[in-house]
Amino acid sequence: MPTREARQGCLAGKFRGKTMLVLGRERVLECDSCMAGRYSEVPGMESAVGCLRCPAGKYQDQPGSSACTPCPADHVTLFLESTAASDCVCAPGTYRPATPANATTCLPCPEGLSCGVANASEAAIPRPGQAATAPFPEALPGAMTFADAPLDAFYCEPQGNCPGGAPGTCGTHRDASVIACASCAEGYYEDADGSCAQCTGIGFAVF
Repeated sequence: MPTREARQGCLAGKFRGKTMLVLGRERVLECDSCMAGRYSEVPGMESAVGCLRCPAGKYQDQPGSSACTPCPADHVTLFLESTAASDCVCAPGTYRPATPANATTCLPCPEGLSCGVANASEAAIPRPGQAATAPFPEALPGAMTFADAPLDAFYCEPQGNCPGGAPGTCGTHRDASVIACASCAEGYYEDADGSCAQCTGIGFAVF
């Protein structure tokens, strides 16, 4: 027997399911639901083809829905057809702070840093010598940060001293422990063209 819903007509978010012939006429026995991550605003759909994928920035965790739920402000999804609120991540230009641990807000990228990729997180900032495993706020070219204050950028002069990137990143043979990579590393001296050349043990110093 047809369900009550089927007799009244499939609602938005649902479509014709099982049918049977009754006195030569096709009758809908039940309505099937659009799956989670999809929706339909149109009632009485003939098939699942009308179930649309949730667009970027929205999700739907329930089947049979007529709309998708928007992510919070400053959040996006990385793909279409998202099925959970956890699919909402910080939008480009923002980052998720490390504290509190369950932070759900996204903050504007600090000055001198780039958060150009979605889902940037302070917790993902790598320590010196470590490889990054997820997007993080990183220094812009011409700026540098330290591991103990990775969100505070120092601008470098000349800008070529600092290629940007993870904390403690300096130009070739420059000292990453010095603000703005202003000095050459131990065993190197600043040549006339501003690059750091290796000391040879023979030469002179200008005072």
